[in-house]
Amino acid sequence: MELHKENLIKEPADIRNGWHSIYPNGYSNIYWRYIPVRELLLCNGIVITNGYRFSDRNNSIPEFGIQNQPTILVIDSDGNLPSSLDRNKLEISIPFENELKIDICKDIIAQLLATKNISSFNSHIAKINETQLLHPSLTWELKPTSKDVNQYNRGEGKLLFFEGGYTLLHSYTLSMLSQVVIPWFWLKNDDNINFKNLTSFSGLVFSKYAISEYLSVLKDTLYEKSIVNNSFKIISKRIFINIAVYQTIYNQTGNSRLRKDIKDLLIIEKEYKSRLSVVWGSPPTSTMELDFLSDYNDQVSVVIEHYISPKSRKKRGLNAEAPKDYLHDLLNTYLGRNVVIPYNLEEGKKMFPKAFNDLKNYMLKYF
Repeated sequence: MELHKENLIKEPADIRNGWHSIYPNGYSNIYWRYIPVRELLLCNGIVITNGYRFSDRNNSIPEFGIQNQPTILVIDSDGNLPSSLDRNKLEISIPFENELKIDICKDIIAQLLATKNISSFNSHIAKINETQLLHPSLTWELKPTSKDVNQYNRGEGKLLFFEGGYTLLHSYTLSMLSQVVIPWFWLKNDDNINFKNLTSFSGLVFSKYAISEYLSVLKDTLYEKSIVNNSFKIISKRIFINIAVYQTIYNQTGNSRLRKDIKDLLIIEKEYKSRLSVVWGSPPTSTMELDFLSDYNDQVSVVIEHYISPKSRKKRGLNAEAPKDYLHDLLNTYLGRNVVIPYNLEEGKKMFPKAFNDLKNYMLKYF
């Protein structure tokens, strides 16, 4: 396979061009980068035809799962890479898998801290730009030029927005925040929103979905019983929705019909003008009212309040080893207990000096 010149490494640790270096024992150097082709593995300039897979592909980063793996260039002076004689495949998983995962997680946190053009929420004004962290490790498909937001996994890399700061929607940050409800706003456009009565909310999530997938995504949301990759269970939910849209979903037939067990759990709580509030389970009284939402019909399509509780960890056998959650550990290292990142970059540097010092090379391509 031929790689375009712009995708090849130009010099060691060419961070601004997207390349990273790790130095595991037994190898001269390992370079990795996400490029818009399937993941590749090259050793001393030779493409390993069948590439590679992480040994625990479905649990690479337990909170997210690395949906895309990077291209890896291996400089192997001593012949330590366990490839087959014909160089078509690896005999075992890559020996430096843990080091690579840690480096990817560091890059995720660097982008989280140094990212630009994200949404913000200050003084009742929600400024809508990017609503999630578009790191290439967290996408279903690696199409960086695509403007279709649905190329990105619906829950992965989502951001929580607060008055004056933001953070990653992750079990570590939720546990530090003691978050019990997540108000999830589905937006129709990128307009700024003047939320006159929104100061009572904390930890908002904003999403933008293409109209073509709107109904299917909404139906999937009705089925959801957990969030953040099963780390938190949804104990109840309240959905503020247009009456006509709800009736369309509720009355669909054939393969698109809503499951009966879900229908039986949905109860219409209130109706106001063109909106309904529908509950699943027994959520506490909402601080949001239907008349409040009616002011934003042109901007907000759906609001879902997820009331959540952390799941208890499954017991494992005596010899069973739990998957290592590198992202959890690194968020603890670099954010600590104060996980809300200021919108102002200079304030963030003062609040998280260790992160900005340790990860400064990772941040070069994000500044």
